[in-house]
Amino acid sequence: MSNQLGGTREQIGFRITERDIEILGWLGRVRLARVEQVQWRFGMARSKAYRRLQVLWEAGLVGHESNVPGPGVYLATRAGLQWAELSLASATVSLATLKHDLAMTDVVAELERDGKLLKVWTEREMRAEHARPDGRRFAPRVHEPGRTRSGNHLPDIVVDLADDCWVAIEVERTAKRAERTRAILQGYYNAAGVSNLGRVVYVVPTPRDQVRMNDLAAKVGFRAQRSASQTDLMFGIGAAAVRFSAVRGYRGMASWLIKQHCASVAADAERARQIELQQEAVQVAREHEAAVQAQRAAQREEILRRQRAERERAAAEAARPIKRFKRALSGG
Repeated sequence: MSNQLGGTREQIGFRITERDIEILGWLGRVRLARVEQVQWRFGMARSKAYRRLQVLWEAGLVGHESNVPGPGVYLATRAGLQWAELSLASATVSLATLKHDLAMTDVVAELERDGKLLKVWTEREMRAEHARPDGRRFAPRVHEPGRTRSGNHLPDIVVDLADDCWVAIEVERTAKRAERTRAILQGYYNAAGVSNLGRVVYVVPTPRDQVRMNDLAAKVGFRAQRSASQTDLMFGIGAAAVRFSAVRGYRGMASWLIKQHCASVAADAERARQIELQQEAVQVAREHEAAVQAQRAAQREEILRRQRAERERAAAEAARPIKRFKRALSGG
């Protein structure tokens, strides 16, 4: 990868725009990207995206790696990361993970391009957070069969939608071993160490992969609720409700996630309302039962009072002849 040098802001600042800094920061966050991905993320013509990347390359703020399958990729250099004020390590290109890295870049671009999501955390940002003692924790604990120790699985992407509700996104270009996938799903199911987790989304390339992921999730313990467009698998963790989805593709994912989240929030609110109504109904029933019991007790007390009065009256009536007889005897 060439052109790793970089000047100071004073030396080359006249050529660098605010949009260039945004592009630079985005490259640093996602690891690497092609021209088309920058074009899509920032909504610009391909020629303009290429021109801005060329400016950054000439300034030594990005590097270009052409020795890869297909078009070359751009990465932020150490100087570029400093310019973007990112405390991240310099990225490198791995041919073994290139397709997956580019797929993650696609998903991040799709999630961020309309600007409606609260925050998108990339894998590089999450690693940096995990390295800090007081950083946020995104990785659930995962234990694979045959291994003596548990580890932490870092999601590919995490979206903070609202109210500190996180959506973990896994980008699956190729199928992992079933045991590994089940262990990861079990980690999400337990959500150990990730209390903010609200949804897990697997992005898969084919309908067959979608069915496979749903089947594996069901074996872990997710409860299926099928719909026409995708399968929603939901499970409970304490008082929380975490949802699992396997979906094809990533285009339109931002609006889909927002729609799903709003639907989830609305469903949670409706469930809370129904619970409140049920509690109110139970309270009303209890109060009604208490009133009925009090009324019955009062009625029983009234009956007993009348019975006592009747006995006393009867006893008085029975005593009158005896009193008259005694008076007659004493008078005689």
